[in-house]
Amino acid sequence: MLDKLVLVQEKINGEEAEQFKTEGLGEYLTGDVALVIGAQPYTLSFHKGRIIEVIKGLPLTGVDFGVAGPVEGWQELFEHRNLYRAIAPKHGKLHLQGNMVKAMGNLNCLGYLAKVLCSVI
Repeated sequence: MLDKLVLVQEKINGEEAEQFKTEGLGEYLTGDVALVIGAQPYTLSFHKGRIIEVIKGLPLTGVDFGVAGPVEGWQELFEHRNLYRAIAPKHGKLHLQGNMVKAMGNLNCLGYLAKVLCSVI
């Protein structure tokens, strides 16, 4: 999965940069975002809408917010390609975690990030 997230980094910083910053409202996203797939966490570090680092695991400083859930929840996301459905309490198995104010404020960013992730899976 780490190699897929590196591809996401390349796309978000490259060909998808303008769309992420405008459509995804990611222009000001700065902080660490976790994607916890089953028991395995990954961290994407953002600075002003660019992914500056992708790591397997969580940094000792923690993360700002993220999306977590079982592997089957992520597989469903990759199939239906809709983050909002994947995190909906009645339909999805994924959930937001961390600072909920930051998570909700950056929900469009997460949605766009999920769209790009689904395109490389």
